[in-house]
Amino acid sequence: MALAILITHSEALGRMVKKEVERQLSSLRRRNVASESLDRRGAILIVKNLEQAIQLVNRIAPEHLELLVSRPFSLIKGVRHAGAFSWTLYP
Repeated sequence: MALAILITHSEALGRMVKKEVERQLSSLRRRNVASESLDRRGAILIVKNLEQAIQLVNRIAPEHLELLVSRPFSLIKGVRHAGAFSWTLYP
């Protein structure tokens, strides 16, 4: 029942993640279950910018949010509706 959503402003990153997920699914013993779950409850959403990404995060209101950005502290103050979140500095 969990959602697996990537929100990014980079179409290239979205394509790379989709390709990597497909690669990893091919080697899983329970790939049919994982694939069906991702098809039903997974998404890669491309937004115009990080401000739009935060607006979308607040609409989705995830239980767990991970920010992978170069300046997470400038975005954290905009997150209003997430249960818990962490960040990783990403170039």
